[in-house]
Amino acid sequence: ETEGLSIEQLQPMVNNFLKVACDNHKYQEAVGIALEARLPEQLKSILETANNDIGLLQYTLRHIQTTSKTFRKVAAKVVCEQLEQGQQKSYYDLVWVYQFLQQPSKVAELLANVDKLTSLQLAFDLQDTGDQAFCKAVADQLLLLNNNDEENDKLLLKILKGGFVAELALSFLHKQSKADRIILETCKSKLEERGSR
Repeated sequence: ETEGLSIEQLQPMVNNFLKVACDNHKYQEAVGIALEARLPEQLKSILETANNDIGLLQYTLRHIQTTSKTFRKVAAKVVCEQLEQGQQKSYYDLVWVYQFLQQPSKVAELLANVDKLTSLQLAFDLQDTGDQAFCKAVADQLLLLNNNDEENDKLLLKILKGGFVAELALSFLHKQSKADRIILETCKSKLEERGSR
């Protein structure tokens, strides 16, 4: 039925669908329509109407990935603003959006302002993404902030640069090893002797 209609003709119909969905508190449906129609202003309005419900924001983040590449960043910026303004904070989602939008300074600022345990968990989560370039950029930004908690900053930098994770892995392997240490030391010294000849 809508085939051949111009964007101007479709717009009132889309707006009507959005209004009906919001009036009936079917916010996920409304978000889907706004994402499909690539309407950032309407998306923002829907999220605000739903009082920046954290579940709806997370739903929107998941479905942003299904939109066109050109609209993803636009939609992510809308969700980012709403996450920042919302009363319920989801730091993990904020870090994910900041990383998606390539905003290392925002991540560094967040790590510096949340409690110590949360900052360490977020740093480990970030390191787990495998995006070493972004982790390094966050570490560099963290150094620029010159935070008062030097001990925590050192630990965060170590995690972000991958050193702490490597130390944990080696420590775990060392503790779990069932090898005979005397045999290993003997083999090591014999190999060193052969290498020096």
